[in-house]
Amino acid sequence: MGVDPKASTDEIHASYSKLIEQYHPQRGKTPDKEKYEAAQLAFEVLADPEGRKLFDSVRSGGEDEAEVSFSGLGFFSDMKKDVDRRNVILIALYDHKRQKPRTPAITRRQLDMLISLTEEELNMAIWYLKDRGMMIVDDRSKMQITAAGMDYLMANLPAPESVLPFLKIKKEEEPRTEAPAPPLANLAAALGTAVAPEPVVAEPVAAPSPSPISQATLNILRRPLKLST
Repeated sequence: MGVDPKASTDEIHASYSKLIEQYHPQRGKTPDKEKYEAAQLAFEVLADPEGRKLFDSVRSGGEDEAEVSFSGLGFFSDMKKDVDRRNVILIALYDHKRQKPRTPAITRRQLDMLISLTEEELNMAIWYLKDRGMMIVDDRSKMQITAAGMDYLMANLPAPESVLPFLKIKKEEEPRTEAPAPPLANLAAALGTAVAPEPVVAEPVAAPSPSPISQATLNILRRPLKLST
């Protein structure tokens, strides 16, 4: 990049722009595909805070003298996960291209919103996909899937359970079900209002039976009425 090791992000970006203008394969002043790709890779590392931190630690520590060792049996099981990680990146880029075909490229930050990978896992997967021509990175470090990447996915469609652990999927809202209407008394209690009591229907009262009339009284009533003249 031709900048000081302590250069700011703006200085790195300015140097990168000059290199792209100089070596771009189509519109550069002195086209050079190899130098152009080297500038892209350098900018991707140095423009990312974590990538630059890792690069500085390697550069200052002396990579040639660093101790190396085999990672052990975990290497073999992790190889399968490497395939899943590459697939999930292609799936995220493919899905974005389908949703927004006019703006198919996304930034590194936007990719982080879609998938869950560590910085090392992401860098390893991106390097492989770029080297195989399954994705491209433009002058502004935006990524998008290529036709070769789409063809690969179609020919090697991964099982959902192998990539879902790496995808950040928004949980859909659970369907709301209406509860049955509460009884009137419970509804009134919830609303803090009184409920008028139900009208009480009085049971019909039987009329009192007449008291027994003596035979003498009946005889008096049966006598003919004599009128005096």
